[in-house]
Amino acid sequence: MSPNPAITAEDVRRIRADACMSRSVFAALLNVGTGTVAQWEQGKKTPSGSSARLLDILSRKGVEALV
Repeated sequence: MSPNPAITAEDVRRIRADACMSRSVFAALLNVGTGTVAQWEQGKKTPSGSSARLLDILSRKGVEALV
C-alpha cells in the first residue's frame, strides 16, 4: 500500500454516499471543513495525508472501521 493512496473525486462521492452521511457529518468525521469535502467531490482538490488514509480505510472497510 502506498503512503498516500490516490483518492479521486468519484471515490470521495461514493465513499460518502455509501456511508449515508451529509457533507457536514462526513467532514466532521474526517476533521476537515465542509468546503474541503466539496472541493474533493468536485475534483478541485485531492485528499492527502491523513485524510487520504482515512478515506482509503472507509473505502475498504466502511465507516464501522472508524467508529
